[in-house]
Amino acid sequence: LDILRMSEMPLLAIEILSPKQGMDDVLAKFQAYFALGVKSCWLVTPALEAVTVYSSLDNFKIFGKNGEVVDEVLGISVPLAKIF
Repeated sequence: LDILRMSEMPLLAIEILSPKQGMDDVLAKFQAYFALGVKSCWLVTPALEAVTVYSSLDNFKIFGKNGEVVDEVLGISVPLAKIF
């Protein structure tokens, strides 16, 4: 049986908030991701058609209502229409 393990963490983690999932659960995951070296975390909230980009737990920006998501840490921008 082969067990695959990542040798290095990804730069970006994306979580999609389900209707029954709590924010505390997501933020606990983000805390772990940042501790492991992830540079940026995105929280996609389908009910609000919004994306929150975290560069740390206390540094985040919310993007919604058309426009585009801009991740300054990774130099990424994505139109919200491509996500929703």
